Amino acid sequence: MMVRLREELRKKETRVKILLEACAKDMVGRFGRVVDMEAVCAGSVNLEIIDLMEALDAQRKVHYAERDQLNKNIMRTRHDLASVTTVNSEFNTMLAMLEERQRDVDFFLHQQRNSEAAVAAAAAKEVCIHGRKSGRFVLYKADETLF
Repeated sequence: MMVRLREELRKKETRVKILLEACAKDMVGRFGRVVDMEAVCAGSVNLEIIDLMEALDAQRKVHYAERDQLNKNIMRTRHDLASVTTVNSEFNTMLAMLEERQRDVDFFLHQQRNSEAAVAAAAAKEVCIHGRKSGRFVLYKADETLF
């Protein structure tokens, strides 16, 4: 009886070996490679891990959408800053031009006052010279001559 059981075991092992080889050939023919059936069975058991991976992917999508929105806000703010900087530069240029014109006007007024003062001094000197010669003192006020 033991001999017969051993003989049946050998036959069954040979039959399993032949079936495994046939299965491997069929897998290569259908899938292009040998598929590990234990891995397939193990994967179908871990549905909780698959659910967690899907939740992680969903959270990543939310994170990337938020990050994309923040990047858009940053780009809009940079554009606004560039616009404000451009306007500020234009204002600074206009301010420099106005300050230069103000200096020109101040210089012109200063020259005009000096020339008016020189003319008034020359006229006063002439009046003083004329007054000494005539023996009278002459004072000028605006356009009037006072004696």
